[in-house]
Amino acid sequence: MSEKRDYQEDILNFKDSLHDKAPSTKGSRLNAVKVFLDDNGIKFPKRFFRNVNSKNVDSITWEKVPSNNELKRIIEYLPLQGKALTLVLSSSGMQIRETVRLRLGDIEFDHYPVKIKIQGEHTKTGKKRITFISPEAKEAVKEWLKYRDKYMERAKRRTPKVFRKNKGDLLFPFRSENFNMIWRNALDKANLFEIDKKTNRIRMRPHNLRKFFRLRVGRYGQDEAEAMMGYQTGLKAIYARFDDAEERLEEGGCRSGIGRRPTLRSHQRRVRAAHRRALDRREGRASQALMPKMTPEEIKDFMKKSFPQARMPVEIEELRDGFLRIRAGITDRHLRPGGTVSGPTLMATATTSAPTATT
Repeated sequence: MSEKRDYQEDILNFKDSLHDKAPSTKGSRLNAVKVFLDDNGIKFPKRFFRNVNSKNVDSITWEKVPSNNELKRIIEYLPLQGKALTLVLSSSGMQIRETVRLRLGDIEFDHYPVKIKIQGEHTKTGKKRITFISPEAKEAVKEWLKYRDKYMERAKRRTPKVFRKNKGDLLFPFRSENFNMIWRNALDKANLFEIDKKTNRIRMRPHNLRKFFRLRVGRYGQDEAEAMMGYQTGLKAIYARFDDAEERLEEGGCRSGIGRRPTLRSHQRRVRAAHRRALDRREGRASQALMPKMTPEEIKDFMKKSFPQARMPVEIEELRDGFLRIRAGITDRHLRPGGTVSGPTLMATATTSAPTATT
């Protein structure tokens, strides 16, 4: 290393050669060069490397967050452990590295919504926190736990040297790399596998399930969402400002819909709402706005006075809460060749029913 060189210029040229690499790749390679030069007595001002790294903080991969329907398609092709882990990630905001280190005692099934305690030694911030999962994720985890012992026995037989002894009480006794492989296969089968041509990275990565969580939960409480995800801003906003931090997070989780399935379709919600309205009407709590304001006789007199030019007799057969049925008196002059009712007659009947229903 006795050659006289401008090492700072070399570092800048090396950084320019990494222009098509992901930010994390740039940072790791620049740091490796810095360590190598330090070991060989080449020192740099701290500000130099800080300025070099600060110019590449944004991701250059066009990532994609799965929609509800896309997530449902992916789950259809996942094995039992992959489905459980995916639903936990999408409804809790946890990182994969945190999830695969969960112990069986860290999840409280009897709590609603189901509570997960994340230990501080497994988080980036070093601080413990809590989060919650949806009922759908709860059922998937329970199904996985029925099969978990068989999975562990098979894994031990296949790779006895690799399978660590301390995996006995892990909720998901496998590495994040295993899940990444399962995820890629499911994306391929669901026809959702896309590669960013510039960075050669998958656009819909498992890490994007955190963004899926943030988009849906954050609209009901940004601080609560960030606290459950482990961001410093959210942790400070919730844990530092409120004594009842866990209660606030639980309330925020319920309010945001963690208790609802992320793939639930809107028509199912409409069916339940219609069912509730039917029960309300059955119990006599129907809205007064839906009750008839006039009797059939009063409507008939009103129509004669308001529309004297109408020649076709129309009779009201049934009138009740939110329902109207009328019948038009059809004669030969209302028929067209072939014995079918003419179009003008049908339109006249429909036109008559509209003001009658709103009277």
